[in-house]
Amino acid sequence: MIETANYVVDTLSQRQRGIYYTPPLAAQAMAAWVVRSNTDRVMEPCFGSGVFLAAIKQVADARQFDLVQTHGVELMEAAHDMALATDLIDARHAILGDFLGIEPFPVDAVIGNPPYVRLRSLPKDQLKRALSAAHDAMGVAMDTSGSVWMAFVLHAARFLSLDGRMALVLPYEFTHVRYARALWSFLGDHFGNLRVARVKERLFPDIMQEAIVLFADHYGGTT
Repeated sequence: MIETANYVVDTLSQRQRGIYYTPPLAAQAMAAWVVRSNTDRVMEPCFGSGVFLAAIKQVADARQFDLVQTHGVELMEAAHDMALATDLIDARHAILGDFLGIEPFPVDAVIGNPPYVRLRSLPKDQLKRALSAAHDAMGVAMDTSGSVWMAFVLHAARFLSLDGRMALVLPYEFTHVRYARALWSFLGDHFGNLRVARVKERLFPDIMQEAIVLFADHYGGTT
């Protein structure tokens, strides 16, 4: 079970939706890398507890970037409403729904922690959106043995403007599983710089899931 100041996620929903919230320290480090100018438009594809929204706000305030524009998408209504109620995001830029079904619009950066759920465990409508989003990005079908986080990465890249960047928390399996090979090819063909940070300390103490952070920079280049 996940309990925040404003809502609770029961254990069953947590597992079904692959919800594991990122610690503030990690979110702040990622936001510090992502936010670079006063005119940045930043997307959080599944903002959940709002830890990344808060981190973006903290970094922007510290750097006196008062024009940074934060966009966010969230599937859970309680989490969406909480972010609005606590002024973590402007209502004009907060979308309630499935990120994989959102038509891409230009942003300078994407930051977040996509859900860790196997495709075969998704409801049929979400599975269809995940496969469609992955295909639209890569031009080939995604392996159905994979996980929805891969579709999130691919769809997120379609939002980036030229020279944009992404900082995403991903499962360690990203570095070695067969189904992720197509994603590595996509990243190499679309980003000028890729960096993977392996975290020795568990980001999620309540699950046996080791995580890494992907930093993908200079969208439109190759490496």
